[in-house]
Amino acid sequence: MSKGKAVQSIKFKLCVTFICAGLIPMYVSTIVFNYRFQDYLILSTVGVLVFVFGLFVVGRMFWTPLGKVVEAADRIADGDVWYEIGVDRTDEIGQLACAVDAMRVSMKQQIDHLDALVAERTAELEHANEKLGHDAMHDGLTGLPNRQALRSQLQTELAMFHQDESHLISVLFFDFDRFKVVNDSLGHAAGDALLCSIADRFRVELRRIDLPARFGGDEFVVLISEVESPQHALDAADRLLKVFEEAHVIDGHRIVSTASIGMVVANPRYTNAVDMIRDADAAMYQAKLAGKNQVVVFDEHMLADAKYRLKLEEDLSKAIENNELRVMYQPVIGMEDMTIVGFEALIRWEHPELGLVSPDQFIPIAEDTGQIVEVGAWILRESLQQLVRWDKELGLEHELSINVNVAKGQLIHPEFLGLVKEVLESTGISPHRLKMEITESTAIDPRHDMSVVIDRIRELGILIAMDDFGTGHSSLSLLHKFKFDILKIDQSFVQGMEESREMSAVLHSIIALAQNTGMKVVAEGAETESQVACLIAHECDMIQGYYFSCPLTAQDASVYLTEPFDYSQAA
Repeated sequence: MSKGKAVQSIKFKLCVTFICAGLIPMYVSTIVFNYRFQDYLILSTVGVLVFVFGLFVVGRMFWTPLGKVVEAADRIADGDVWYEIGVDRTDEIGQLACAVDAMRVSMKQQIDHLDALVAERTAELEHANEKLGHDAMHDGLTGLPNRQALRSQLQTELAMFHQDESHLISVLFFDFDRFKVVNDSLGHAAGDALLCSIADRFRVELRRIDLPARFGGDEFVVLISEVESPQHALDAADRLLKVFEEAHVIDGHRIVSTASIGMVVANPRYTNAVDMIRDADAAMYQAKLAGKNQVVVFDEHMLADAKYRLKLEEDLSKAIENNELRVMYQPVIGMEDMTIVGFEALIRWEHPELGLVSPDQFIPIAEDTGQIVEVGAWILRESLQQLVRWDKELGLEHELSINVNVAKGQLIHPEFLGLVKEVLESTGISPHRLKMEITESTAIDPRHDMSVVIDRIRELGILIAMDDFGTGHSSLSLLHKFKFDILKIDQSFVQGMEESREMSAVLHSIIALAQNTGMKVVAEGAETESQVACLIAHECDMIQGYYFSCPLTAQDASVYLTEPFDYSQAA
């Protein structure tokens, strides 16, 4: 029977009992009333007493066990699901008590289930928080600590050093020299595998108290703790340098990725971890400039150089807008009749604070930051417009050509060919009068098939020159592969031929071989009369150098064109 029906049954029986208890005395009193009034009072009193007594007895029979059930329900409602109801009846009240106790058991089971579920979710949350904390301080690819973890630990170590200077520490900043080549030639998966292999070597070679961290890309930073002396730190860096000279085996490929390492040792002026890492980075940059695969220890001059480089990088973005860039023009002399056949356009930067800035200083920055695209476009447009002005103003009998240096970043830019076409159309310059100079290192970039780009440029009618031939691999097969129109021999050959017959013989062979394959040859860096005479003897096609002229402003170049130098003595 359900709890609702049981309660209704109890209520019905109680009502019947109370009615009966009241009617019986009243019926008796009515009969007796016909006889004597006094007896009526007595019987009425007896009836009331019987009614009250019956009510008391019935209450004891029903309300007391019901009160226990209500008390148990209240305790269960208050959360005491462990309170058991003693059931010793089989009637409706007993059934109600059993139902309440069953409800208690069910609630206890649900609470136990919820407690277990909460405990499980709490454990999962704690695990997730631990993982988030680990991931926040570690590199996802290599598993090494990340830059945040490194800075935190280095700051702690620096505080210990300031308390006790015998607690000497050192920071090594690593850049791996051929990572980009691997990434671009073998794919990102191979690049990732190389980074993991590098991380494994750090784990094997370093002590437990040292902290290797991946700083980003192919850059790693190592905190060397408890250094005995600066020489001890340098010895550790040299040992790691040799470790990374050994090849990594990645997907069947033996890959050598040497390291450029910048080193800095703690001293009292370092109070901030960021400053120490910055200086180690500056020393690493000097290691790369010095030829890579070496350790360079930081000094104050490097900090000045780093600040100078940063200023150039920031100011270069405004140089074109502020009209600070200049194009200088160095004459190219044809040996056939000793006349000016053209100019090489060379960029200069007149910085308002620093004065004249050499292109050797700001062009690498422009290439690293991508600003070379904008700077190169400006040079191309400015030099061709100057060629138009010379045509109009001087009325020369022969057409001048203009040589423009083109960087790797420009060649691979998707809008480069469109820019060249637009400048040629807007100036009206014939394409064959434009000669684009490309270095050997640009041509053999393994990440891009430069032959496709170069062929598209040549299809426009533009001539292509290999610049600085002899400073790289100098593979003659490259000349055939890329179908260069002009070969520009580096000045080191020209300036060395006077001191060495072997160099002169090599130079003669290069000129002859290039001419036999249909190329014209330009010798750079001719500075003396004897050098010019030797180049004429070797039948070089064109010569460029300070013997004829240094780079000139547009105005001075105009004068030079109308009053050329007398070369008869050299000839």
